[in-house]
Amino acid sequence: MATAEISSDFTWKCSATWRRASVNTLWCLAGCSIGDFGTILFFQLTGIGWPTLAIMSLAIVNGILHPDSRPVYYGPKRGAQLGSAMIKDVQPGEDIRALHRDDNYPLPHPHPPLIVNSLLALDPFNNETGGTWVVPRSHTWSGDVSSTTEHVTVTMDPGSIVLFNGALWHGRGPNYTPDQTRRALNLLYNCSWLRPWEGEHLGIPENEWNSLPPAVKAIL
Repeated sequence: MATAEISSDFTWKCSATWRRASVNTLWCLAGCSIGDFGTILFFQLTGIGWPTLAIMSLAIVNGILHPDSRPVYYGPKRGAQLGSAMIKDVQPGEDIRALHRDDNYPLPHPHPPLIVNSLLALDPFNNETGGTWVVPRSHTWSGDVSSTTEHVTVTMDPGSIVLFNGALWHGRGPNYTPDQTRRALNLLYNCSWLRPWEGEHLGIPENEWNSLPPAVKAIL
């Protein structure tokens, strides 16, 4: 089983670390309190008849998403974790991939970015080969994804890369060509405090894990 290593530079006696932790905790308490109590007060004043469990669940989510609590989750020592890694290989004659979101965490949209997706083109991306479709600014929208929404096609040459918010609506056009594949290296990253989609590190034997560079371990 793969195991994480604690840096030898860490010490419980580091005053700077304790000060940073204290500030983060203060912001988290302030933001969560505003979100929690604000939600509960809203339901008390409006008289909306939601079940108590539903109200408390929404209060917790609003507390996490309140702007004053975000520094805890997006501070400089937080990072990204590899969520999944694969090769996208669109074959000649392959049909569309409908519009969808990669960010399917059970939180109301829009919310702070949790996922960043990337596509490194290995073949040309265009209207003929099945280039990626994106709906500009859809990461700021609420509601469910609509497959009939107007979109644009990402066009790029091999070696180019596109990165986008995991909440952005996107899909893929059909590959009309008779003999040209449309391949891309697809690396998806999520906030390091979230459970990754695939858990890429779980299948790495311990001896191989120990031989990996620290920079690789950090994103796994």
